[in-house]
This record gives sequence, C-alpha cells and structure tokens, in this order.
Amino acid sequence: MRFSIIVFCIAYLSGCGVSDQTERRIEEAPRPAKIITVNKNDAALTYEFPGRVEALQSVDISFEVGGPLSQLPIREGSTLPPGALVAAIDPTDFNLAVQEAQVQLRLAAQDLNRKQKVLKE
Repeated sequence: MRFSIIVFCIAYLSGCGVSDQTERRIEEAPRPAKIITVNKNDAALTYEFPGRVEALQSVDISFEVGGPLSQLPIREGSTLPPGALVAAIDPTDFNLAVQEAQVQLRLAAQDLNRKQKVLKE
C-alpha cells in the first residue's frame, strides 16, 4: 500500500510540471528594450584632409602668337561642343606685327626694284 501511494505521488507530482504551452507563452512575452536618446554633440570632431584633385584627362592648349588674353569664357572642367570659343587673345599686338610685316615687304619690294634698275643700267 505504501508503495502504491509513493507511485501515485510521483505520478501526480510529475504532472504538475510546467507545460510546453506555458514555456512558449513565457518565451513569446515581449521583452522591454533599452531606449537611449542620442543627441547631436556640438563639439564633434571635424576632420580636414589636404588634397589635390587632378582630372583624368587634360588638354594643354596654346596660341601660335603671343599676347594678353581678352576672353576666357569657359571654366575649368567644363565640356565644350565642337567649334566653341575656348579663349581669345587681344588682337592689337598681332595686328601691329602684321602691319610691320607688310611695311617690311613693301620696303623689300622697293629695294628689289631699285637694284633691278641699277643692274639693267
């Protein structure tokens, strides 16, 4: 009889354990999350790095004649359509050089005519 009471108590107590559904409810219960408000730090570090940027492609251009620039309508790095004005020089020096060359040509032609006349005589 004692033996049957002990077996009965063991069977009864083993049925009093936590069931799977209770464990699932405990696991599924929401857990509180820690919330922290992040504020902007006005004294944040600012990093400055010296550097140099170079174009992948560049073109060096020059004029065939010298003189000061009178027009430079483009900005560095801009894309130009074909035939667009890149830069213009002041034509004053160039026009003076052309006039001087024309005067030298006339003087040379006059000198040639004179020498040819002297040679014929």
